[in-house]
Formats: sequence, structure tokens, C-alpha cells
Amino acid sequence: MPRSRKTAAGTPAQPVQAMTGQQYGRAREQEALQQAMPVPAVPAPTVPSVQQQPATQVEAAPQPRPRMAPEEAMAFLSGMGGILTAPDDNPALPVTDGLSTGPGRGPEALQNQTTLGDTLRRLSLQTNDPVFMRLAAKVNI
Repeated sequence: MPRSRKTAAGTPAQPVQAMTGQQYGRAREQEALQQAMPVPAVPAPTVPSVQQQPATQVEAAPQPRPRMAPEEAMAFLSGMGGILTAPDDNPALPVTDGLSTGPGRGPEALQNQTTLGDTLRRLSLQTNDPVFMRLAAKVNI
């Protein structure tokens, strides 16, 4: 005996409806699941109109901020960042350098990397922050 179109609580169920744009066969799966376990029908929410609200409670919509010109954004961001915003050390190397696909050297380029201690020491010198130097000394590398 097929199940009636009511939920477990006995309330009317939503009609079976599958979403569009799914992978092939998923819509039938979704409809079968909705048949097996109906979803309760929920009335659409009502939005009170502005005319129903008292004039004291109506607030102005927030105004979007004007967009910055590129020059203003550069001035705003100057002094922020540090090493991350510095120019590239090797601009001639492609982004895919060290990967197995694309232009540039292959994975063998990654074999001769510096040690973590060298990286921490160099980072300490570039940022003038002794924390990285202490970290390198603490792990004995």
C-alpha cells in the first residue's frame, strides 16, 4: 500500500519536486526519497509592507560605500603586509615551476630546497622579528 502524501505528524506534504541541473539520475533519486519521506508543507513567509509599519520604525536602507580608485586603494594599503606584498624574487620563473605539468622545471627542482632553519633565519632578518630566530634555535635546525 503506497504511503499517503502526509508527513509522520499527519500534516499535508509538499508536492514531489526535483531540482534542475543535477547529475544524470539524481533527480529520480531525489523524487524517490521525497516519496518515501514527505516534507511538511510550509506556508510562504509574509513580509510586512512598509506602509503597515509606523513611520518611526522605518529605517533607511544602508548606502553602499563608494568604490575606491586604484590609486586610493594603493595609498590605503601602503605599509601593510610586508613580505607577502614584496615583488617576486624570480620574476622570470613561471608559476608552475616545480610542478610536473606546465612550463618550468619539474619536481626535481623541489629536491634542493633550503631547510626550515634557514627559512626561519631569513624570515627573522627580513621582518626584524627575533621570534623566528628563537624558533630556529629552539628546534636545533
